[in-house]
Amino acid sequence: MATRLAEEIRRLEGVNSELIGAREELLRAETLAAMGRLAAGVAHEIGNPLGAISGYVGLLKKDIKDEHCKEMLVRAEKEIHRIDRVVKEFLELARPSARPASEVDVNASVGETVALLKAHKDFERTRVEFALKEVLPPVIINEEKLRQVFINLLLNAAWATGGQGVITITTALEAVPSVPEGGRRRSDSVFGGAPASTPCGAISRDTVIVSFKDTGRGIGKDDLERVFEPFFSTREGGGGLGLFVSQGIIKSYGGRIEAESKEESGSVFTVILPVKES
Repeated sequence: MATRLAEEIRRLEGVNSELIGAREELLRAETLAAMGRLAAGVAHEIGNPLGAISGYVGLLKKDIKDEHCKEMLVRAEKEIHRIDRVVKEFLELARPSARPASEVDVNASVGETVALLKAHKDFERTRVEFALKEVLPPVIINEEKLRQVFINLLLNAAWATGGQGVITITTALEAVPSVPEGGRRRSDSVFGGAPASTPCGAISRDTVIVSFKDTGRGIGKDDLERVFEPFFSTREGGGGLGLFVSQGIIKSYGGRIEAESKEESGSVFTVILPVKES
């Protein structure tokens, strides 16, 4: 009797976890649909006048000699570019471009992305360390999209350290249970604590793990639960779409991104992608 009861409890826990995951996916799909309709309706109307304003500001910068006024125009130009970036991300959500997937060497993509960012101002005093597994099987994804995700995570990490910390990139191959998103953790937290339970009947599959660990300010518990929400940002002036879009990209190829952090202890963002099946 006790054994049957324990088995029934485990089964119900598994079903409950699946329901939570399904509910979160439904909410996410509804959010994307609503944002897509909004983006399609306003992006064009915002983009055209924004381009004209940017052009006018550029002309004024050439003619104005007063340094104070010129500084104001530079600030205005930065805000215009920020709005333009948000509009473009909006459009990407509304009309995601069809990008063909192919076999991607994750280690090579990581190296190319870091090399690309070396000239970025936030990486002038940021040290990047590597702990890459020598041989990794390929993953199936659009390489440009994967690089977009890596760039976003690296820029976020550099900002969190104030542009003068350490970012450690780790790659690994693990057998990870295919738990619903509601199941959360794949293993022990890097900040301590017990691993989350795996729903009954979950199937393990080889996955490539790419972790970005920074020595930054960390994220509070309440904020950590919201980092993948659209328009939520802990960065002043941030658009709040970078992590939301990145999560959507990785999920569309069968993976997910997880976040762990403690205030004043840095953060770890982990990209989990399924390995190409034989």
